[in-house]
Amino acid sequence: MKKIFIPLSCTLTAVLLLSSCDKMHGEKTSSPQLSPEETSTLSISIEGVDAEITTRASTSEIGSDKTAQSTQIFIFEPGGACAKKLSAASNDIVLPRGFKYTVAALINGPELANPSLTALRDKIISLKDHPFVMYKEQQADLTTAAEVSVALKVTSLGARVRVKNVTNNLPSWLGNLTINKMFLCNVVGTAQPKAPTYNITYNWYGRNNINTPISDGSVTGSVSSTAEAAAYTLKEPALALSSGESFSGKGYSCSFYCFPNKNKTAIPDTGYSGTTADQSLATWLTVCGTVGEKTYYWTINLGENISKNTGLAANYTYDVTLTINNLGSVNPTVPVVPGSADISCTISPWTDGGDIITSI
Repeated sequence: MKKIFIPLSCTLTAVLLLSSCDKMHGEKTSSPQLSPEETSTLSISIEGVDAEITTRASTSEIGSDKTAQSTQIFIFEPGGACAKKLSAASNDIVLPRGFKYTVAALINGPELANPSLTALRDKIISLKDHPFVMYKEQQADLTTAAEVSVALKVTSLGARVRVKNVTNNLPSWLGNLTINKMFLCNVVGTAQPKAPTYNITYNWYGRNNINTPISDGSVTGSVSSTAEAAAYTLKEPALALSSGESFSGKGYSCSFYCFPNKNKTAIPDTGYSGTTADQSLATWLTVCGTVGEKTYYWTINLGENISKNTGLAANYTYDVTLTINNLGSVNPTVPVVPGSADISCTISPWTDGGDIITSI
């Protein structure tokens, strides 16, 4: 993991600090009067991203989803007013000594013009705009020290679900299994950088429109590529697998992205028939395939039996391997029947760390 060092500099007076941010936002803060007579030097480095600012070529299959496309660094006074915003390399920052500042880094986030600390924490990040947002904030204590260094180790706000392999273990006399679509359903689509609250907004159990349930056996009725956030929640591989064949044998794998969902609650065995997204249910993965002339669905609870975490957690990767043993359901809202598929989920931090193997 490549470490980015960002030296920063500016000399700030109390008048400029308090007036520039307050005028922009019309906010009144309770920051103490900062005296420029004694100063300290603050150095900031950022860890947790793969490379310096680059432009990602595509979002189809992303091997560099820890890459920074944009960087915003904020320094906040003790009362929460914005003292400084930086987005490019600069010299070390000189600040009035005697205070504790909050330093925050927002990677790949929406452009913010000198927000207050509260406004930054309350900012809503949308999956349809960008699932690769990273964030970290921590305190810089300049009470007495002449020089202070802060290393911000940013982590992803989202979770990553990778389908590493799908194997056709159906009897050979059934012919090929063609995987038409795979999609996440009941997807959490928004998050906040700090103390997050989430909304479940995308891909409701095979419905492109929540008020229009798809018909049994429909290939085209499930989530379409025109749906919001489809680039991160829908794949259409159209891969034909003969008996015993798998994705990996054809060099295929894919990644989905969502925000965390702490719920593990399963869809009822009879299926889900509501007309609104259910924020009490888990996020699910659905595989849609055809055998002969008929379409089947294998829908898997991603939040169930993950003992290490509470459902899908931020900054974690969930590697799913699926072996299809029997025909699935004709309705995507009906969960997979035990025995019809073998599923394993490998869980690990999005960056470094050991793996945890759990069967679901």
